[in-house]
Amino acid sequence: MSRKNYSNITVRPYEEQDLEKITAIWNESFGSKLSPEQAASFFSAQIYCGAAEFKGEVSGVYILRSGSSGTVAKAVYAVAKAVRGKGVGRVMAEHSLFIAKRKGFTVLELENVAASNRAALALYNKLGFESKNTDDEGRIVFCHRL
Repeated sequence: MSRKNYSNITVRPYEEQDLEKITAIWNESFGSKLSPEQAASFFSAQIYCGAAEFKGEVSGVYILRSGSSGTVAKAVYAVAKAVRGKGVGRVMAEHSLFIAKRKGFTVLELENVAASNRAALALYNKLGFESKNTDDEGRIVFCHRL
């Protein structure tokens, strides 16, 4: 099996000029209605906010925040519908593992992963995440030791 080439995807810290696009991706992915002001406050309050570009176009966003213990980071990913399945989520997840470790965390946790999201479940398993538990709504928590 050959490894896919993800050279057309880059992840970098988000910049103010990305705000409109990453807010739209976030709102689309989670059904939220963040206003531009709310989004600016939300994304800038995170430990890290990454913007993913696919072929030069902002197509994904992820956030890292600190968990309750201070050694656990929590990540949330959002990928534009138009580029799902093209590796943007994988590259953001790999990037978040690197950033979380660099910031001194020992565990990266993913919360509220829908059990019906088979693509995400397969990806997180391939990247070495382990499922920790499932809540009553069928959402799974994944952990990865760094």
